[in-house]
Amino acid sequence: MTFEQDADDVATILDNLKIAKADFLGFSNGGHTGIEIAIRHPEFVNKMILASVFYKRSGASPKFWEGTDHVTLNDMPQVLRDAYLAVNNNTESLVAY
Repeated sequence: MTFEQDADDVATILDNLKIAKADFLGFSNGGHTGIEIAIRHPEFVNKMILASVFYKRSGASPKFWEGTDHVTLNDMPQVLRDAYLAVNNNTESLVAY
């Protein structure tokens, strides 16, 4: 899963629901998805608020990323792992952002 794919999924949903323009509030990872929506599908954006997000990896301290290079599904809390598997039965390593 990527933020680009998330943005494409949101655009598909809006298109299927016949929503021409939307207001977005993106916090943290949702902010990253918001950035991708604005870049990839600006025709859907009416207003956008982004919070607690940076637009490139170097925007965070290197310490922020420690331990994320080899994250797997087994490292996720059980409730999140169950939710992920409910929609995608892929037990491969998760992509680190």
